[in-house]
Amino acid sequence: SYMFGGQFYNDHFVYDPGLAVQFTLNYKVSKSFEAGLGTGYISLMNENFIPIYIEAFGYKKNKKTPPIIRFQLGGAVAWFNTANYPSDYSMDGGIFFSAGMGRKIPLKKRYSILFQWSITHITARVNYQIFGASDFTSLANYDMFQLSFGVIRN
Repeated sequence: SYMFGGQFYNDHFVYDPGLAVQFTLNYKVSKSFEAGLGTGYISLMNENFIPIYIEAFGYKKNKKTPPIIRFQLGGAVAWFNTANYPSDYSMDGGIFFSAGMGRKIPLKKRYSILFQWSITHITARVNYQIFGASDFTSLANYDMFQLSFGVIRN
């Protein structure tokens, strides 16, 4: 999936798009509701995240191309992926949340294609030193719109 968005930091917004891959293992609770666990990899321009989450996935069963809603909540491991930051900068992960909606298009009895857009929020702590002596921590919020395409096993 492609992520449009960026980082909110001290009342400023920095555009920071990227790519994401996710894998979720769901258990069918009813005909139109699934719940499960998942993980993934998100690579933005300067940061990487590995989210680990629980997922709730709902859809209308009796439609040919059912609309879906999906919620994910968990935590994320985070780190910088560039040499643009000094060596005394580090990043710790935080909360991961995503809420989205889309369409599930059946291919055959066993598989469907998923088209979805979602809003994703990730928090992280940026740790750094000033003049090599004073340690500081700042909270960074990443808010993104995510466009996803995937394959679902029915």
